[in-house]
Amino acid sequence: MLFRSDRFRAGYMSSPYLDEFRRFERLLERWLRVKPERIGVMLPLTGPAGPIGEQALKGIMLAAGILDPIKPSFLPELIVRDTGDESVPVEKIVEELAEEEVIAIIGPLHKRQAERAGLKAQELGVPLISLSPGEDVTSIGPLVYQNCLTRSEQAQAVAEYAVKKMGLKTFGIFFPVDDAGRDFADLFTRAVTERGASVVAVASYDPTKTDFRAAIKTLKDQRDRTKFQALFIPDAWTRIAQIAPCAVRAR
Repeated sequence: MLFRSDRFRAGYMSSPYLDEFRRFERLLERWLRVKPERIGVMLPLTGPAGPIGEQALKGIMLAAGILDPIKPSFLPELIVRDTGDESVPVEKIVEELAEEEVIAIIGPLHKRQAERAGLKAQELGVPLISLSPGEDVTSIGPLVYQNCLTRSEQAQAVAEYAVKKMGLKTFGIFFPVDDAGRDFADLFTRAVTERGASVVAVASYDPTKTDFRAAIKTLKDQRDRTKFQALFIPDAWTRIAQIAPCAVRAR
């Protein structure tokens, strides 16, 4: 259906739907200007999460065909912004990418950033594909999507395999003291309990440190007492690689 928005505006200045129409008009103007080949990317490329952000960016570039030796006929243009600097609000980054006329935005990784970015993207009419495992990110609005397993889905999958496939009944949890670590510890405890198994030992460590000896001693004391069959560590493989040698020496 075609219509003259100026005529509608002039004829319905007192309409209760005028504000909604003006918002739709702004969104329509943006959608008509977008560059179909241009995609915004919001990832932490600096700071503690920088290595994870770099891996995610490489995955996006691989999926887009940018790393292919033979370039595909259609090659997207990625407009990349760093979310590692917390002094720059993610809302401002979304606004900058919208001004770049991107057709959609991929990211961010962290739940709180994804929620804030999603609210701004929804307001500006820019589809946002979150890479956060946080729960309920898509409830922000119809333009906010999620391309990542949630933490509960991951915990359920690990528990299902450990209990049903491997036949394990008792578990220990060794988790980092941060939002993700606490969430995973709670979700995994619930998941194994639902399947008739139990968590019999729980210990934590400071993810900002590299010396895990004291935390591992606490875990070892619990292991000697409870004899748990398997240990769940909800952390990146890079940190587990640091923890493993300390654990071996503590045996």
